[in-house]
Amino acid sequence: MSNFAGIIAIVLWITSIILGLALGALAGRISGTLLGWMIANSLDESLRQGGRIGRHIGQILGMCAGIIAGILVAQQSVGYLTHTLLH
Repeated sequence: MSNFAGIIAIVLWITSIILGLALGALAGRISGTLLGWMIANSLDESLRQGGRIGRHIGQILGMCAGIIAGILVAQQSVGYLTHTLLH
């Protein structure tokens, strides 16, 4: 792989992981809040407290899922880039 392709590959990896992290955190906060409200509602607890706990748990799980998705996208993108530049 040439130097240009190596630089592009590094940029793709970093961009994919950061974008996956950000989107995962956002989606996790929203779904975590809803999940926390549902759990708090079923346990007759405070909706505010349940939403706060769910939001934090959802954000952490969303970030993990986003990083994993970013890694998968980066692998596919770099593979495609390498294949098209070398052939």
